[in-house]
Amino acid sequence: MARIAGSGFKGLFPVTTGGDGLSELQLPADIFLYVPENRHPALSEIITIGRDGLPEQARLVPIVLRRLLAGRKRLRIEFDFKSPIKNIPDTDDWQGCWLCVPRALLLDSDGVYFFQIRGLPVRRTPGGPDSAVVMDFMETGAHGVLVTRTPGGVEVLLPFVDEWITLDLAAGELIMPSFDEFLDDGK
Repeated sequence: MARIAGSGFKGLFPVTTGGDGLSELQLPADIFLYVPENRHPALSEIITIGRDGLPEQARLVPIVLRRLLAGRKRLRIEFDFKSPIKNIPDTDDWQGCWLCVPRALLLDSDGVYFFQIRGLPVRRTPGGPDSAVVMDFMETGAHGVLVTRTPGGVEVLLPFVDEWITLDLAAGELIMPSFDEFLDDGK
């Protein structure tokens, strides 16, 4: 998912992204626009939707993603509605709306997406006991960071880089032999 972050200019809308795979899509792409009732919510609500997904009663409007333009600071998109829309104000201001990409379109690429690793166990050895479970993901300037929780409830931040972690999607686990190095108390 990505969120439209501002008003459009010449049919192009800036979007926030966070490893959402928009750049991996073959264009034109049939995706959806989620128009929330409150398009200018508190940051905590934005983060909750980004992490947990859309509310169950979300209304999705079919759109065609036509163009992606990478700028210096932000990605811009151009889209068309697949059919006339009802009960949504006629406006060019879609700020606060979410672009929702069907998982099937994302899985055609080589990328790894959060929905694939959320809830997976982190183990020191393949098939070994769980050291932690992936709860969240943070993007940093250098690399991604997995937010994990041990069986004892301790939050542990792990660098999501090949040198430290091996992801085995087929086995449904992440392997990190050096997990203990990231515990505050070294245990």
